[in-house]
This record gives sequence, structure tokens and C-alpha cells, in this order.
Amino acid sequence: MWRACSATVLLAALATAGSGCTNFATSRVVNDYQESLVERDLEELRLRSSAEFADRALRLPEAADDLKILRLPKGKAKVVEVEKVNSEERLVHVEIGDRKVPLDIELVRNPDGRGWLVDDIIVTQQRSRDAEGVSRSVSEQMDLLLSVREIMNAWESGERAAILAITTDEFGDALDDLPQAWLSQLAEQIGETGRSRSFRPEARMADERAIVVIPRSGGKLLLELSNVDGEWQVNDAAIESPREKEALTSARKLARLLTQCAAFLEGYGAQNREQLGSVTSSQLYENVLGVADLTAVPIPTQSLLQGSYEYRPHSNRADVLLSHEEDTYLLSLVAPLAEDDTTVERDANFHVDGVTIYEDGGEHVKSLASVFMAEAIVDVYAAALAERDRSRLEYLSSTDFSEKVWRRAGDNILEFLPMGEIEQVKPEILSTSYAEPVTEVTVKQGTRLLTYVLRSSRGRIVVDDVLLPVIGRPNSLKKNLTVMIPVYEFAYGMYNNDLDTLRKTSSDGMRRMIWSQVTSVPKIGWPVVQQLTAPIQKLQIQNDQAFVELSDGQYLARVRLQRVGESFVIADATLASNNGLHQVELLQAMRDSVADRMFPGETGRIIPASAERMLPEPR
Repeated sequence: MWRACSATVLLAALATAGSGCTNFATSRVVNDYQESLVERDLEELRLRSSAEFADRALRLPEAADDLKILRLPKGKAKVVEVEKVNSEERLVHVEIGDRKVPLDIELVRNPDGRGWLVDDIIVTQQRSRDAEGVSRSVSEQMDLLLSVREIMNAWESGERAAILAITTDEFGDALDDLPQAWLSQLAEQIGETGRSRSFRPEARMADERAIVVIPRSGGKLLLELSNVDGEWQVNDAAIESPREKEALTSARKLARLLTQCAAFLEGYGAQNREQLGSVTSSQLYENVLGVADLTAVPIPTQSLLQGSYEYRPHSNRADVLLSHEEDTYLLSLVAPLAEDDTTVERDANFHVDGVTIYEDGGEHVKSLASVFMAEAIVDVYAAALAERDRSRLEYLSSTDFSEKVWRRAGDNILEFLPMGEIEQVKPEILSTSYAEPVTEVTVKQGTRLLTYVLRSSRGRIVVDDVLLPVIGRPNSLKKNLTVMIPVYEFAYGMYNNDLDTLRKTSSDGMRRMIWSQVTSVPKIGWPVVQQLTAPIQKLQIQNDQAFVELSDGQYLARVRLQRVGESFVIADATLASNNGLHQVELLQAMRDSVADRMFPGETGRIIPASAERMLPEPR
């Protein structure tokens, strides 16, 4: 009995002694490690850490500096409790310093069997008294901070292999096909942090993603990171800067855009139409590059690919400027808008939509489309004018020209519109002047010199006007027809007794006083249609009014028009014989005719301006 009791007491004593030895050993490990942390003795920290912890948290010489960023508590460590996880692991709960900041230190047995090594440190941050604390692993935080250093080193190196090694597949694919000169420029823009002693990134982690903000001179670098198979890789980068040229919303989007520019230049240099078709807009390819002789406009593609670029973003469009000697090439790109109709997805496919060439330091400006297509467009347009082909005229004209002229001219008058200065012969090109977005092509067409004014519009070249050799009126065909279309429509209405057309082309006053009172055109004893369609002698546009003088040598008409929106309506006209002996005002003559119909045999009756009918006085 005594022997059994003695054995039990002995075993308990040995267990207590063993536990005390373990606590003493762990306390010593913890205190030694805390001292090394405070002193930031990297060599000692590595000796006292597990291989995994050293590799994740202490692998770079700069780890000592990054430990400062974590703001680990300073002071002597006091072991509060030691939990035995298993025979090879311990979890030590400690309090640091006078403020008793809690830390959890994970220990693992040294592989040589002697003592313990730190495998991780868990910091619990209490944001408020009531909120739960947030636990953060020092190894995870240090791994992220050191990865950021390695990432920045790769960008600073400018080496393709190094950069591709620290980027995700999605970002790397966008970077891989960039010309080395452009990759180096982008890498320099991202890698230039001016960090030296002030490298203090701010990081936010959430699962397998992290956002890192690195202060830099006059702004910030933002890195979007993804943890791929245990390694942090860059998924995108952005730069915030008050200087517009230095700001960058998405390096990944820029890389994809530049890749398209490079593919365009390579395809153009090799005259590879299939490649050009894949990187250009349908408008530019189908209307220009797919049919043009590319050798007619040489572009120094290799020189541009080896030079620098300038990037100018605009909503869903972007411009990339490339220089060669005194010339600058501007590549305009467009991408579809996202669902919100205001932004562009970073992986959206940009397509080259236009190329503008600034020659001799910008003294001469021309678009690729205008150089290739200007002469052909003029030939086709001249034929469409001769044939009065509305569909071709609308398609080949600018929106402004079409809306002011061709869409307003009814089929009933199109063939009669006054365009005598444009002879129905093929134009002979005399000269071409480029001032992008406008190109002026001067031609000899029959006996006259004309200038076709072309404009670049979304990859197309369209005709915006034709300049005529005239005196006494604007030389713009567009301005002339904008005024003359309502005159001819009015004449058509008079000739065909078409009151609907007359109401549409008349001022409010004429509609009230005349066309609302009658069922047919009043007879005034003058050849109105003949006078309104006589050759133009003078035409003036003054603010909201226009004045036209027409004469056939026998009769004269002076028409006054009012502007309504982008068009004009007839307000009144003076009709006269060419010798000036006879003259009448159209509106007054029609009012007299209407009054004579309403009150036959009575003279002096006046139709009120309100167009209200006057009842005869009772007898």
C-alpha cells in the first residue's frame, strides 16, 4: 500500500516537473525571440525560426525594415499559458510590455530535437471595446510585404522574364506581346516609386486577394494582387497622380491596348490584311485598309515599335502617339462600353479606328483614310451629284450635310435643285490639302474649278460640302441648298396646288393668313413658280433670316425666309418685272385674292393678321 502511494506521488511530481521544464523552455524561446524582434536582429530571428517561417517572413535583407511596418508591440514577453497542440507543436499565449498586449506564438520542435522554433506569430487587433478582435498572421503579412518588394524589383528591372514571373496569367498575356521598348516604358512608369527609405506600403488582404498602396512622389501606386499557388502576383496596377500624363487607371488595360497598336503596326508593315482586319474597326478596315494600296503611304513601323509612346485615354476611346524624327503618328482606338455605358472593361478589345499623321512637327496633318480615299470619294460623289442619287449622296455625306440638305429635299424637287455650277463630267484632281480632320480636294470639273471638302468621321471619309465659284452668294453648296430647298418645295406646292407642302414650307404668319383660309392656291396673276425657280442672282444668310434674289431676265423675285431650327421657311416674296415697272408683295397679293373670294365685289376688305373671318355688317 505504501509502495503504491509512493509511486503515485513520484509520477505526479515528475509530471509537474516536466511541465515546468516545458514552460521554462518555451518562456526562454519566447523572450529571446521578442528581444531579437525589438532589436530587429535578422540573423538571430532566422536562427530561432522554423524554415517555413524564415522563408515566408524573413527571406529578404529588407525584412527587418518591413517588421517595423507591422508595428509589433515592444517590451518584455510574459507567458500566460502554453497549449500543447501535439507532441511537436505548442501554442503560447503571451502578453507584451506594460500594456499587456496579447500575442499568440506558434512553436514547433527543432528538427534536431533540441528546443523550440517560432513558426508564426498571431496578432489580435481590437478595433473597439465591443467588437471582436481581428487576428493577423505575421508570416502572411510579412510574406505580402516582401512579395511587394520582389514585385517592385521586377518592375524596376524592366526585364520581360522577371515581370512575367510576378504577374497573373491575365496580366502577363497582355504584357507578353508588347515590344521591348514599350514594356520597358510601362515598367519604368510602374516601378519608379522613389521609395529608398520611405517604402511604407499599406496593404489590405481579403482571402486570396490584396490591394497594396505605395506612396510615391506626388501620388500613389496601387497594386491589385492575387495569391496564386502560394505566391502573390500582380493582377493590375494603377497610378494616382495630379499630373495627367503620369496618371494611369489600369496598366492591364493599357497593355492590351498597346498590344493592339503593335499588332497594327506589324500588320501594316508586312501588308498583312488579315492581321489588320483583326485589330482595326470594321469601318476603317472595310472602307480603307481592306481596299487601299498600303505601299502608297509608307509608315516607319519598326522605328515606331522601338520608340516611346504617349497614352491619352478618353472614356471608351484612347489615343496613342508615336514619333519618328519630325513626324508624329496618332493611333485612335475604340472599345465597346460596359453595361453602365460609361466605363470600359479592363479586358475589353480595343480596335484601331483611325490613324492621323502630323508631318513636319505638325505643320501638315492628314489621316490615313483621307490620303487613301479622298480622290476616290470625290469621283464617286461627283457622279452621285450628276445622277441626283439620294442614297449615295446621304451615305457619302457628313451627318450635317445629309440632315440639312439631302434628307430635306423631296424626290419631287431633287432633280430640279439649282446646281448648275457642278457640270456632269468626271472631275480632274488638281491638288489636295490636308488639315485633319478636314481634307480639301480642288478639281477641274468641266469648265469650272470646284473644291470638295471632306471630313474624317469614325474611320470613314465623308463629303461635308462643295465650294463653288460664285459671286453674290456663299460659295458653299450646303448653304445654298439649305436656303433653296424650301424655295423649291414652296414652288412645287404652288404648281401642284399642294396645300400640305405649302403649309410645311411657310412661316406661321403665312399659314394663318393664307393656307388656313383656302382650299386651293389663290390666283394673283403672276407666274410665281417661274419666278421662284429662276436662276439665283444673290443669296444672303443673316442670323435667323435669308434673302434670295432670282431672275430669268424677264421676271424678278426677292424671297425672304425665316430660320426654323436648321432649315428655313418662306415668310414673303416681292414679285416684279425685270424692268421694275410692275411689282407686288406675294403675301399681300394672296390676302387680297382670299378677301375677294370671301367678299366678291367688295374692295378694301382686310383679312386680320389673326386670320379670323370677318362677318358682313347687318343691313
